[in-house]
Amino acid sequence: MQKNKKLISNLKFLLSLAYKQDPVLLWLYFATTILGVIFMFAVFFGFKLLIDAIAPTSPSPLFPAIVILTTYLLFEYLSRFVYYTVNNYYISYVFRSKMQNTLTIEVMKKVSNLDLAQIEDGKIRNLITKVFDTYNWTLPEIINTLNYIVYNTASILLSLLIATRFNPSQFLLVAVAVAPLFYLRAKYGDAEWSMYGVKSPRANQLWYLRGLFYENNILTEMKLYGFSNYILSRMSRLQTEILNAYVSPIAKYTLHSVVLSILIPIALFIPLKSYINPAQSGHTIGDFTLLLNVLFSFSTQLSNMLVNVGNLYKNNLYLNDFISLLSIKSALTMPKKPVIFKTITPRKIVFDNVTFTYPGSKKPAVKDVSFIIEKGENVAIVGENGAGKTTLIKLLLRFYDPDEGAIYIDGVNLKELDIGNWYRHIGMLFQHFGRYYFTLEENVALGNVLYPKDKSKISAALLQADAASITKELPKGLKNVLGKRFEEGQDLSTGQWQKVAIARALYRSAPYLILDEPTANIDASAEAKIFDNLIKQYKNKSLLFISHRFSTVRHADNIIVLHKSQVEAIGSHADLIKQGGLYNKFFSLQKRGFE
Repeated sequence: MQKNKKLISNLKFLLSLAYKQDPVLLWLYFATTILGVIFMFAVFFGFKLLIDAIAPTSPSPLFPAIVILTTYLLFEYLSRFVYYTVNNYYISYVFRSKMQNTLTIEVMKKVSNLDLAQIEDGKIRNLITKVFDTYNWTLPEIINTLNYIVYNTASILLSLLIATRFNPSQFLLVAVAVAPLFYLRAKYGDAEWSMYGVKSPRANQLWYLRGLFYENNILTEMKLYGFSNYILSRMSRLQTEILNAYVSPIAKYTLHSVVLSILIPIALFIPLKSYINPAQSGHTIGDFTLLLNVLFSFSTQLSNMLVNVGNLYKNNLYLNDFISLLSIKSALTMPKKPVIFKTITPRKIVFDNVTFTYPGSKKPAVKDVSFIIEKGENVAIVGENGAGKTTLIKLLLRFYDPDEGAIYIDGVNLKELDIGNWYRHIGMLFQHFGRYYFTLEENVALGNVLYPKDKSKISAALLQADAASITKELPKGLKNVLGKRFEEGQDLSTGQWQKVAIARALYRSAPYLILDEPTANIDASAEAKIFDNLIKQYKNKSLLFISHRFSTVRHADNIIVLHKSQVEAIGSHADLIKQGGLYNKFFSLQKRGFE
């Protein structure tokens, strides 16, 4: 019962999406199906009349027989045209395409709005993988299956209506013979879904391994180290494990289906044999052909409907995943009345005894961290790998909430701010920045999509990021597509891609610019030029950056030194050198490398 309620609830959800997408097309889809069935039964009845008209015992003249034949052929054509051409070909194609677009937008919108903690959660990643792999074909197929069920139902109802001319109990016998196939199909559907359900961790690994062959940098290492066969053997092993888990239920289904299908022709023969002799049965030859057509239609449509209902249950398991993904609620509690800053200007940032541990980890990523960033101050964060540098940025961006302590922006707890309004204050370059296979102009303009593209500002951002030369090198300049994925695209070096990412952050013109290893792929000369530009650009704004290069760090007003997830020291470059400690040690080691 619970399973049925869930199915009905899910179907309502999916149909509401389909209805919002195109209500007229949805109604036409089902209406032309019913019309096609009516025409099909008109063909059955026309064939009965035609047989009776040309039978040796018929007193009817030739003319009515010709009229009946013409009408019969007309309905035969209409039946095929309406159902196969209009419904199954045109409407089905248009509807499926529109449905796939709607579903894709829903899925991508949801994934883009998930919290970072949720995106990094293994269970949710598995769910996303399953949905991405199946939604585009299984969910439109559910609507298609519903359309088949409408066809099946209309056919069965018209068959039962015609059954009143004969013996309705004979139709019941056929129904009993077909019924076991329903249970069989429902059971098979669960087994098929288990490939992506119970076995989904294996499937998730398989999709990951396949994806490696789409990454240029990974393909380069594959060639160099020669481990492509190792990856392929792992893929083959996973595919075999998934297939072996699936073959057994499929074989059982096939065997049981063959055995149970034998019952159907037996159930059809029993009622038909009593109508073979028209003199004894009191029915005409035309009646016999009508009963023959209707009985075959009844058994076929009943069998198909049970199979289609089984398919609904099977695909509902995929729909469950889709709805589960859309139903994920933010792990972050959003304020009922968020604070919105009316002006986008630099503000005072305070970390007050902040402690945070990543989900699934026992060790705090940052512990009892306190510091202040004044308005317009340039601040660098340094420390060993794993000290918590990037975690501080994630907390400031509210990708996560602290377990203890709080972060204040101009005295307001970050949790109370409107997150969209807060993000307008920030330009960000992540350590693993995005490479977008759009034009150079679009790559930079993505930094601020709230306003129309401004070519002069785009050029200025590229100049500040020491990337103006990229425009000159590209055949079409700003209009050139980047990357090799699309035709006429031009690939960039890693350093050039990073400069474009810096330009994107600069184009935002936000009061805070946060840079996580901003010059990791850039030479020292370009680095110096970029930071000279940044310091000039951000005189009345705040620059917050993470870097291992002390030639960059030393220009900051204040430097926060992290060690083992805690703040070890805060001060200017000169102050920290005088204090000795970890900063002085790191600086001396790096300085020695250039001597």
